[in-house]
Amino acid sequence: MPGTVLLRAIHAAYRASLTLARRRFDRAARGCESAQAARLRRLVAANTNSQYGRAHGFDRVFSVRDWQNRVPVVGYDELEPWVQRASCGERNVLTAEPVRVFERTSGSTAPNKLVPYTNTLLAEFAAATGPWLHDLYTSLPALRGASGYWSISPAMRGPERTPGGVPIGFADDTQYFGSLARMALRRTLAVPPAVARLQDMEAWSMATARHLVASANLGLVSIWHPSFFTLLLRTIEARLDELLGGLTPRRAADVRARLGRYALGEALWPRLALVSCWADGASADALPALRRYVPHARVQPKGLLATEGVVSFPLLHGDESHEVAAVAGHFLEFVDLEHPKSRLRLAH
Repeated sequence: MPGTVLLRAIHAAYRASLTLARRRFDRAARGCESAQAARLRRLVAANTNSQYGRAHGFDRVFSVRDWQNRVPVVGYDELEPWVQRASCGERNVLTAEPVRVFERTSGSTAPNKLVPYTNTLLAEFAAATGPWLHDLYTSLPALRGASGYWSISPAMRGPERTPGGVPIGFADDTQYFGSLARMALRRTLAVPPAVARLQDMEAWSMATARHLVASANLGLVSIWHPSFFTLLLRTIEARLDELLGGLTPRRAADVRARLGRYALGEALWPRLALVSCWADGASADALPALRRYVPHARVQPKGLLATEGVVSFPLLHGDESHEVAAVAGHFLEFVDLEHPKSRLRLAH
């Protein structure tokens, strides 16, 4: 792990690179209706000659109204035959752009599904994660020069491919980000990406715990469900003497000196400023257990962010976070739950 001075330099360069993404989002938020219409036009034009585009008359879509009249609202069941064709190696099915990788998503109410990822989809994710990270590194100076722990893909997942030879899952989680972000993240990760590829649960859990305990300057944790990090903390708690024995004498002494006065997470990582995780719906029930371990850190809800895409992301406002629609990324439509058969609502 690089020293704090180098980490600060890396974060400064990374934060500067995110300024453009934040400005694009701000422009899209101010001109939401026109920005979203323009996004739809680009997506339709790029995929007019895809098989899905030809089947649904993309060449006759000239407006949002045309889109809603011509292209039906569907769920994964209707898309699955198209996804299967793409997974078997057929090109130009759902998108004219090649599928770079498929990701599995379990969803909340259905078996896991394959989600096709293109470079354009990754750019749409970046249009949301860029402004979010820019906001964090601007609003929380404590994060500058700190390391981070990111868990995006499922742990203990071995190499896997579709019948057509397309990879399922990225080689490591930094590939979700652009080239500069990948460089910055790889130099600031508390746990190396290779640990996630360990196939044994005990080996993965202990390797992750060792790296986390050794990371004195951990500042950011980004996970999905809050219970994921709570379980890691319980593993650390149960094996603490063993884990401390593997540290440098100075690091072990520093932690032991704080253990009697602080909660475990604060004793291990006094610089931990923020834990990003789901915090709504059923996930909210898991927050109290996590907060008991890290009472000194801010817990920030992720917004509506999932494997399939980003609908909203958080921005800090004083001591609170406000979720904003990710209008610089995907084209968004919303069902009015009180009038589900009415025309879909738009972001503006």
